Amino acid sequence: MSALLLPFARRIADSNLVSPDEVPRGAGCNCLCPGCDRPVIARQGTEREWHFAHAKGGACQHGYEVSVHEIAKQMIRHRRELLLPALDAVISATDSFGLLIEERMHVLNAKTVHLDQCKTSQKRDEVTADVAGRVADREILVEITVFHRLMPEKRDRLIATGISSMQIDLGEFKVSQATRAKIEVALFENTMNRHWLNHPRMEQARREAQTKLDAKLEQRRAEWQLAEEKRLEEHSKRRQELAEFQFARPSLLDKPAESIASHRPLLGTEAMWRASLPTQENVYRASQSLSARTGLDIAIVRAATNTITSRGQLATTTPTNLATEWAAALNLPEDEIFRLLSEAGYILI
Repeated sequence: MSALLLPFARRIADSNLVSPDEVPRGAGCNCLCPGCDRPVIARQGTEREWHFAHAKGGACQHGYEVSVHEIAKQMIRHRRELLLPALDAVISATDSFGLLIEERMHVLNAKTVHLDQCKTSQKRDEVTADVAGRVADREILVEITVFHRLMPEKRDRLIATGISSMQIDLGEFKVSQATRAKIEVALFENTMNRHWLNHPRMEQARREAQTKLDAKLEQRRAEWQLAEEKRLEEHSKRRQELAEFQFARPSLLDKPAESIASHRPLLGTEAMWRASLPTQENVYRASQSLSARTGLDIAIVRAATNTITSRGQLATTTPTNLATEWAAALNLPEDEIFRLLSEAGYILI
């Protein structure tokens, strides 16, 4: 941040923030630093971008951030225009399979509105908003952040007013030198750096999204219940088979050899990984199937199969090596692991 130059200063004559190209060169600019109120000079050289510098001593700690923050407020006030963010209500939850699902309700598109009134640093109840604009009979509060995030306490106070409120994040200027042109784009064209803190239609949209999400969760719960009942049925059948045949290592021999071996590559060939990881749901179901076949607890199976979480990890091994590793961890034959890899969708055979 030390490389960032002071882009704006407060002109003493009218207290407006100005750029170096709006004032005379040097001390004749008659300006003060917005951060410390000390005199600055306008540097209009040829080697560096035009900027302000403190007339005496080093730059103050907060001059750059305050100048960006204050010029943004001033631009909105002078232009009396506000780019409103889109409004989407997003609700998420974890389903019975352990997967994250969400429901999104789209309410409003982003749009630009003209403000009938616009004032800066306005107090409402127990909070002071950076900008307070009015469109017809509706007021909108705006909070602008640059270097620091919006603190939860202030966010809560803005919401508590019951007035529509939004945040504009100018954090891009923490690492990018601010200019008037760049800030204009960030304020009046960029729809991605803002969001609603409070909106009269937000709660209703959230309730509708929650209702739809609850329906999805109930459907997934029913699907999981059916899968669990099937797993328990297969597990019970497996235990009965084990009791009948009394194998020394029953969990290894529950299926005919040809059934298991059909999932192993032909002699002299190597299975190939698929182009992408299988879904978590497919892996879970394949793990359930392995648990039912072998009598192993599903948690033990999942502990072994959860070691692969990215396509990059697969690139460091082969299906055969991974089958050998998991087979050793679960005390199972490699053919069982190849069957798991096939059913889950890890490999092409």
